[in-house]
Amino acid sequence: MEKVVFYLSLSILLLSIGSVSACEEWVAIEEESYNRTYADINDPNANQFRPLGFKKSSYTFEGAEPCVEVKSTDGNGRHIQLAVELRDSGTLQVKNNKNSVVIDINDSAAKCNTVPAAASSVQYTFYCLGAGCESGQKFFWYRFVVEKPEGGKYEENWCDTLSSDVPSSLISIPSIITPPPEVPDVEDSASGLQFAFKIVVLTVSTIIVIILL
Repeated sequence: MEKVVFYLSLSILLLSIGSVSACEEWVAIEEESYNRTYADINDPNANQFRPLGFKKSSYTFEGAEPCVEVKSTDGNGRHIQLAVELRDSGTLQVKNNKNSVVIDINDSAAKCNTVPAAASSVQYTFYCLGAGCESGQKFFWYRFVVEKPEGGKYEENWCDTLSSDVPSSLISIPSIITPPPEVPDVEDSASGLQFAFKIVVLTVSTIIVIILL
């Protein structure tokens, strides 16, 4: 009996450890330290670059559902922004462990609201189920931004101050427009011709004077 209790307790402990470690902890980058160089989401090392503070992840239809835990979110009226950009067209759904709200994202979006239940940490799960979801592995960029208090208070319109830029906005498109050739100014050209004509006349006159002498 004691062995049964021991193994049961061990199983529960292992399950609890597994559930705790199932969510990756979000590590934020301050805006002034953002990498503003374009990074390809297909690059296996994309998460080393963290363009605009984003991270790369993927989900599988009716399969892998990545989970991310955002900590230090407590505070009445505190806001949190979730920005997402999908590599391919489709649908991504996001849910958290504090309420029943499900966010549907198509292509790219930034969702900003007060922290659910003013919780000290929130776990977000990325997935897609039901109509509009496509089979296979789907890659996406994501980023969380948590509001910092100003003077101990949280701003009601804080969400409006955030940038909506996503990693694809960092692509640099080379210019293919050739600038037109410079056209000389008509007045300058006329003045130059007049000056040259005067020089020729003066030179001819000088030669004639020398011959006559």
